[in-house]
Amino acid sequence: MIMKNLELKIYEKLGIKKFKEFAFKLREKIIKPFIDYKEEKEQKRILQKTPDNFIMAKGNGISDLLDFKKEILFNTGLCIASAIVSIPVITNILMNNPNILEILATAGFVTFDTYSLILQRYNNIRINNAIEKMKPLEEKRKRPLIEELKKEKVLTNDYDYIIKNKKDKEEDITIDEVLDKATYKELKIYREKLKQLTSIKSFSDNHPNIEGLYIPLPIEYNKTLILTPKKAIKK
Repeated sequence: MIMKNLELKIYEKLGIKKFKEFAFKLREKIIKPFIDYKEEKEQKRILQKTPDNFIMAKGNGISDLLDFKKEILFNTGLCIASAIVSIPVITNILMNNPNILEILATAGFVTFDTYSLILQRYNNIRINNAIEKMKPLEEKRKRPLIEELKKEKVLTNDYDYIIKNKKDKEEDITIDEVLDKATYKELKIYREKLKQLTSIKSFSDNHPNIEGLYIPLPIEYNKTLILTPKKAIKK
């Protein structure tokens, strides 16, 4: 943690906060021509509050931070790809007696790309620090939802719970593990689906030979929760 904080301080001394302000202004200039036809209030919402690879969503605790880490990774990939593609161009310029304008343009591009990479690293460290700080609060927010979900009769030991990925690989899991591993955002989604789950349970009660119930709950990326009535297995 000490080393990470020291790294942040170094980046700040190098002016990363100023570069971040510049990057946001540049982003706005690029986006604005495409939304000029919209009302000013709507433009402001799109530029300042709509989640994208610059703006983080809010209201879902750690889930928002984890989602934004993916955007940081995406940005880092773009920066690296840009640097790789530009290497032959820059090399060619520097090896052919460039004039002062070409040198300045090349230096400007290299500086911009370098600071873009530093910004992604800076954001990633800050996001990781925020996640660590929020973990106790996240767990506190989760407990009432978990207790509420466990009280629902559909989430009982009458079922075997299996996680299946897109390659059909299966993994046994208990309902307690499902709920404990879930983020606050996922638990809210589970609660919203209770009516659907209740109707599915009612259906399975009336169809004891059913083999499995495929519930598209957000366990993890591209994974599905399968509820299989135990009475169907014992038959």
